[in-house]
Amino acid sequence: MTELGLVPQLVLYELVVVNYGEFASSDDAEAFAAGALGVETDDCYNSLCRVADPLGGGGWG
Repeated sequence: MTELGLVPQLVLYELVVVNYGEFASSDDAEAFAAGALGVETDDCYNSLCRVADPLGGGGWG
């Protein structure tokens, strides 16, 4: 399964970690990605979850 349309969201989400490291939270990353793309934070979160959930892992924190 490819989700190429979600690449900008994933990149923008991770960009927060690259720039701010441990000072950034997952909420910060979601808000930044959503704001940059002009979508609601909840929509961005749900899209990211759709990609991340099948991968497993613990996420932030």
